[in-house]
Amino acid sequence: MILFTVPPGFILCSACLDRTCMDGIRFLRSLMIGEGEVFTMEHPRIHIKKSKMEWLHDLICITLFVGLFLYSAYIWPHLPDQIPIHYDLQGKADQWGSKWFTLLLILLMFLIYLGFTILRKYPHQFHYPSRLTKENAEHFYRNANLMISWFKLETIIYFSILSKDFIDSAVNPSNFMNGSEFLIWIFVMILTIVYFLIQRRHIK
Repeated sequence: MILFTVPPGFILCSACLDRTCMDGIRFLRSLMIGEGEVFTMEHPRIHIKKSKMEWLHDLICITLFVGLFLYSAYIWPHLPDQIPIHYDLQGKADQWGSKWFTLLLILLMFLIYLGFTILRKYPHQFHYPSRLTKENAEHFYRNANLMISWFKLETIIYFSILSKDFIDSAVNPSNFMNGSEFLIWIFVMILTIVYFLIQRRHIK
């Protein structure tokens, strides 16, 4: 079920998009590994404690969960039994469903949060350049875990905004979700990847 729609006038040329993606992949690869380096999979197991930044991210995520849940509970009596769950390019609802669908977004947020939280427990399973050693493994793992933490925060913020917009549009269908938040979220995620790949190249 599609929740995102492309705004009117937003046209993508598939040929240009493919070329841009390939250029982006080459660029990210150049950041991830230097010339002559290869990825390795067997890495030492090291327990990495959460940094203060990671704890702050978790606190923000939990606050967003609680806030969205309270907002949903407040608005629930005002929701009709059938709500719009999809919009066309003109912003008109073209699919309808139960108001319980709004709770699925909150559940999805929780599953995403849980997934990222579990993922950070296994940094030794990620791909790293062959220059990773027992001596510098902790620095690689901390960099990877911090990137995951930022991913988690950015994703939860995006889905919080999406969920609130979805609930608001259920109460007032004229509140059309134009998908701009999705494009911003993707852009921020790409910037995060680039930043942490650059940071990883500086690890000795």
